[in-house]
Amino acid sequence: MADYDDRCPFLIPVMDDRLWMYPMPAYCRRPGERVKVPGRHGLFNMCSTLEHTRCPGFNASMGLGDLPAT
Repeated sequence: MADYDDRCPFLIPVMDDRLWMYPMPAYCRRPGERVKVPGRHGLFNMCSTLEHTRCPGFNASMGLGDLPAT
C-alpha cells in the first residue's frame, strides 16, 4: 500500500484476510456511514493515492462539500 500520508484517512488496513469471501487488504469506514469494501481498482487507484481528495464521499465526510471535478 501507499505511504500513510497518501492514503485516504478512512482506509482501514485488514489484519485478517478471512473477513470477506475474497481477501482484501483494506476497507473504508467513513464517519456515520456503513463499512465499504472498495474494489481493487478503486483501492489501488484512488484510496491508496492522493486521488481520494477528488472523491465526493471523502469531501462530504471531511465537511468540504462537493468539490467540482477537474
